Amino acid sequence: MYPALVAIGRAISGGRLSPEILHRISMGPGALIPDHRVEIAHTAAKELGQRRGKYSITIDGPRLTGKWWFFSGELQQLAIDAARESEV
Repeated sequence: MYPALVAIGRAISGGRLSPEILHRISMGPGALIPDHRVEIAHTAAKELGQRRGKYSITIDGPRLTGKWWFFSGELQQLAIDAARESEV
């Protein structure tokens, strides 16, 4: 999942996470993780029946398959930290 977090952090580039940021990330097959399909999506609060929306990262491939949900602030901080660490 780390490459997906790095890609989100780089797309944020000093700003704030928003659904529009996701359009800046290349998510074609193998683009973030070789031989894996990665989807990063936002689900609005209204669709979830909650007060806040959530972001999801879905990974499907031979080595890793799963789906993880994050609130905006959680994902933003993880992504910024991952992008910062990847530059070291």
